[in-house]
Amino acid sequence: VHLMPPVGKHKKSDTFFDALEKNAAVRKKQAQTLVSRFEKTERPVVLLGDFNEEPNGEGLRALEAAGFTRGCGLSKSSCSPTFPGPVIAWPAVFSIDHVFARGMAFTEAKTVRSGGSDHYPVTARLVSNQPAATTAK
Repeated sequence: VHLMPPVGKHKKSDTFFDALEKNAAVRKKQAQTLVSRFEKTERPVVLLGDFNEEPNGEGLRALEAAGFTRGCGLSKSSCSPTFPGPVIAWPAVFSIDHVFARGMAFTEAKTVRSGGSDHYPVTARLVSNQPAATTAK
């Protein structure tokens, strides 16, 4: 997943704050599209990537309202800000990269402080919380 970045302008006349507001609305619609895409899927679903949104963003709340769990939302997770990452001289201050799952349970989630990207990666371990399929004999 790579949702709309926060500061991309829609029109030349947009201010910084116009862009923030418009892009938050776009991310919410993008998340709602993901919810619609997977609402009838009975199998486990994992969504991960650069959501360009902090945990309290409307797009992420839409996913959580649809039954998706955020790995870094676990009390035992060891997640930290993911942007900017190791190739940028500034310290990471934004938690915008996430792993979500539905039909699976997180056993671990953490931010990895390495790599060669402009974001630090988030890793997670999951287990299925759905019953195993049985084979008829």
